[in-house]
Amino acid sequence: MDKMSAMMVRCIGHAYEMGLSDDQIKNIKPVHSEMQKKQAQFIADLRIAEIELMETLEVKKFDMENASSAVNQIAEITKIHHLAMLKAIKKMRDIFSDQQFKEINSMAPMKDR
Repeated sequence: MDKMSAMMVRCIGHAYEMGLSDDQIKNIKPVHSEMQKKQAQFIADLRIAEIELMETLEVKKFDMENASSAVNQIAEITKIHHLAMLKAIKKMRDIFSDQQFKEINSMAPMKDR
């Protein structure tokens, strides 16, 4: 998901180079700000869930049900974050013209080549 957030940073950082209007920038900034907050919360929630998993595993004969629950919690936190990122990217893409979207992708494509 880091590549997705990188796309948002590129948009803000190169807004005028890409030909974004002041109105488009005004619409993108709150989405970007919200995603920064969600990213920080995700990192904290994920770290806490990982610590809880490690606490479960500290004993020799750990409870497999508790460990499984902790792993499921990590997966759920990650899934929720990924979906939030995708929703934000969709919001941002809806703001761009077709040409601006092509410009963003030509700057640094999301998929590795």
